[in-house]
Amino acid sequence: VYSVCSRQTLNDASFFYNQIMAFRERKPPSVLLLGNMTDDSLNREVTFEEGSELASSLNCHFAEASAFTNEGIEAAFKT
Repeated sequence: VYSVCSRQTLNDASFFYNQIMAFRERKPPSVLLLGNMTDDSLNREVTFEEGSELASSLNCHFAEASAFTNEGIEAAFKT
């Protein structure tokens, strides 16, 4: 999970993904990269496209959601 209002959290998500992959067992885990805080559009720093591109480069699923408004939460769990 990263905040769409903080580019640093997207960079952190990439770092954590690499840490998970370094310690995984044979079969890679199913991973979802989730951009949170989509309700705060005025402070958005990371575009949908940037999050999607990172997820694609990491070969993982991608979704965006808002824990505040519950928008996208159910869809993220169905990904």
